[in-house]
Amino acid sequence: MFSTLLYRLQWALCFILFALIVLGAGVRLADAGLACPDWPLCFGELIPTFNTEIFLEWIHRKIALWVGVLALVIAVWIWTKPSYRAGFGWWMLANLLLFCFQAVLGRETVTRFLDSYIVSAHLIGGYSLFALNLWVAMKMRRWRRKETLDLPPESRSLQIFSYVFWVSVFGQTLLGGLVSTSYAGMACGSSFPLCLGQWIPPLHGAIALHFFHRVGGFFILALACFAFYKSFKINDLLTKRLWQVVFGLVILQIIWGIGMLHSQIHFGLSLLHSATSLLIFSLLAIGSYHVRYR
Repeated sequence: MFSTLLYRLQWALCFILFALIVLGAGVRLADAGLACPDWPLCFGELIPTFNTEIFLEWIHRKIALWVGVLALVIAVWIWTKPSYRAGFGWWMLANLLLFCFQAVLGRETVTRFLDSYIVSAHLIGGYSLFALNLWVAMKMRRWRRKETLDLPPESRSLQIFSYVFWVSVFGQTLLGGLVSTSYAGMACGSSFPLCLGQWIPPLHGAIALHFFHRVGGFFILALACFAFYKSFKINDLLTKRLWQVVFGLVILQIIWGIGMLHSQIHFGLSLLHSATSLLIFSLLAIGSYHVRYR
């Protein structure tokens, strides 16, 4: 019998990671990444004098610290149980190593003064850590249900499409992160779908970054439309509902993006844009695991 408490702790870790990544986006959007100029302390203190920017950066670091503590607790619990260690031991090792690497990248974002590529690598690390923990949670779910549910995997073509969709959203998120860290959000002006009044503008620097992010958005929309169409032809209820929700979220994500242009990168809309992107990514991660292993 798989521990209910361990299972709930793993899902709690996933939810906290989700909140941490969204908070990290808020730190970036508020230009608070250097509000604490040293690391791991803040102005040489454990608890500095706060203003909004300092508090955002400080609380982001503190939540990240407790994420690491929770990940370590889960890993120790699994490693001390031979039956759990056989199924999850290597996953836990990868999780802790990735967390340590992510912490190093967090330090480097400060010491390298928010270098756009380091910040983007930090974003990749956060999404990768989140995806790994989602898969562990889904694997735990499967272990808990294997006595009553043992369905065959979906077709190979459905698995491939699910992975392509998921990886494409990951790539689009990375590109969006580069747009943000390169301050290219308004590089095409406020017009949409045209860029600087052209369908294909001069492709260099910030303009190219923003333009290809838009192109990626249309590609993701095409994948979402296909998934929505396919959802009516598959029998698995979870996959059906996930893809239908993802389709709605992709439409919403485009609306947020257009709103950001017309509002000159409004903070609230930008945060919603980041949170919706992460939600789409997480649903596709869950769906990709499900169509592979059921």
